[in-house]
Amino acid sequence: MLTSIDKDHLLFSSAEYNNDIIAFNLMELIRTSPLVLLSNGNSAIVGRTHPSTPFWIWTSNNITDYESQKVCENIINHLRECKSIKIVAKLEFIEYFSRAVIDIAEITFKTDMQSYECNNVIIPKITDVTITHPSDDDLELLAEFYKQYYFECWGKNALDADCIEAAKKNLANPDFLVLYKDNKIVSMVGISKKDDKYARINQVYTSIEHRCKGYAASVVAELCKRALAEGKTPMLYADIANPASNKVYRNIGFKPRGKVSEIWVEIKS
Repeated sequence: MLTSIDKDHLLFSSAEYNNDIIAFNLMELIRTSPLVLLSNGNSAIVGRTHPSTPFWIWTSNNITDYESQKVCENIINHLRECKSIKIVAKLEFIEYFSRAVIDIAEITFKTDMQSYECNNVIIPKITDVTITHPSDDDLELLAEFYKQYYFECWGKNALDADCIEAAKKNLANPDFLVLYKDNKIVSMVGISKKDDKYARINQVYTSIEHRCKGYAASVVAELCKRALAEGKTPMLYADIANPASNKVYRNIGFKPRGKVSEIWVEIKS
């Protein structure tokens, strides 16, 4: 049975949970301001911050089938109520859950992610580029770059207003860097969240025509160098289905940690 817990529950201090702390870094954010925070007391934690965000489900490596079943029953109750949910968990639990809901729901999206951390960054040798935080004068240039990013990464033609808003947000984020080549923005990266130990990197994107030239590696490495100088360990997630990006991260010093899967689930009509 799952019951409500607080952010200081002993399970968060367990050796097994902390061995998974990179892969479940977002659980650390959830536990500070949860909408839902539940546990069976010894082998599972379920957390969520908002009705629109995924359930993050941490499970121990020795969780029993009975315990997994009870976690699934809880999530299925939410699914029946909401009709659709998103879940992030270890690959093994996602497989178990998928079998449990096969008769009542369908998986509409699935991605497997490798988590990484970087304790020692390797700086690539790239010349004739500039890596820096963009200036306010680059608002329109950055907004246009976001239009490319949204189309390629999310498959949508973003509104100009949305691109400008995203550009303004990151102009105000000191942990956001771009790489300029011939006075054009060709690559970007940002830090979405910092805590006492980690800096979570996201929005790694390079325009198609400038890939395989070391630009993504260079801008990410520079951001990692700055985070490490502040005493923060850079970490990120990479799509396992994208070997090129995984290679980039490993080449600049990132070490693989745990894997998680995200699925979107909808009740069958």
